[in-house]
Amino acid sequence: MHTSSTRSLRADGERFHFVAVLEFHQSGGIHIHAGVHGFRDADALREHWYAVVGVAEGNVDIQGPNSKGRKRISGAHKVAAYLSKYITKGTGHKLNERRYWASKGIDIPERFTIGQYRSGTDEKSFTDALDDTMRWLVGNGANFQRMMAYVSHGRKAFWFAMAATGHVEPVELDHDDDDSVVFAYS
Repeated sequence: MHTSSTRSLRADGERFHFVAVLEFHQSGGIHIHAGVHGFRDADALREHWYAVVGVAEGNVDIQGPNSKGRKRISGAHKVAAYLSKYITKGTGHKLNERRYWASKGIDIPERFTIGQYRSGTDEKSFTDALDDTMRWLVGNGANFQRMMAYVSHGRKAFWFAMAATGHVEPVELDHDDDDSVVFAYS
């Protein structure tokens, strides 16, 4: 985010914590999907957005726990699920390519690899990776209440987002240099 904007969006000395994901559209448009910590004034966010991109460019759409209808996003695990959908969107990414950015002060978990899956077909590799991931989650006490899951088109990636006592980052399927299939937990 634009540095002067993040400085001025701090409330009473509070840090402006965010995680943001870019989404590129075929039309050339770019959407920024972001999760922020705490309440932020919609008019102030719009003012800062327009200062960076110009008054006639784009829109700022705010959704949160008090939003109405299908756009309501309530709970950290639902925000994680929403952002993860855009982190895993598209298949043209290289393994370990950064697909999001975050403000300073947010703890980013270390990458942990469950295994590499080269089972002859993408379908078999996917089911093997999903089975091992579920075993790992159960074995590590994951909270499955209100769990949200996503499987990408073509089964190239999947992720889980869980309630407060259990959040797991996306699990990705990608092709490494020798064209074999690789799954990793991060």
